[in-house]
Amino acid sequence: MGHAVQEVQVLQEADQETTDRLQTSFLPASARPLAPEQRHRRRASVRRWLEQNRVPVQEDGEDLLVAGALTITAPYGPEDCCSSNQIILDRVQRLIQSQPPGPSNHSAVPPASPPIQKLIQPADQSERS
Repeated sequence: MGHAVQEVQVLQEADQETTDRLQTSFLPASARPLAPEQRHRRRASVRRWLEQNRVPVQEDGEDLLVAGALTITAPYGPEDCCSSNQIILDRVQRLIQSQPPGPSNHSAVPPASPPIQKLIQPADQSERS
């Protein structure tokens, strides 16, 4: 019904408890502001994930600059990517979405996929099963 609102008047400024409660109730988790330490960890995590996937990335202040053609701003999610190149934008967004959750996921190289021979069974073996 926001289109019908003609005027809003602030009667009293909210205290911190009320502000936190309203943000928790109405803002999605990705839109809530992160603490500086959380923001730094998230930026480092996304940077490591991109580097592990051989995507050239560098820090530009608080932002991440990907291949000189895309910028990722805080809180460094897929919706925080900005680029005029749709192909790069789509690929980086999908890559960030595929990032495994959790703090310890970025210290090791992602597990290799099984050899293709294990994925393909000869026709005579599949008929016996």
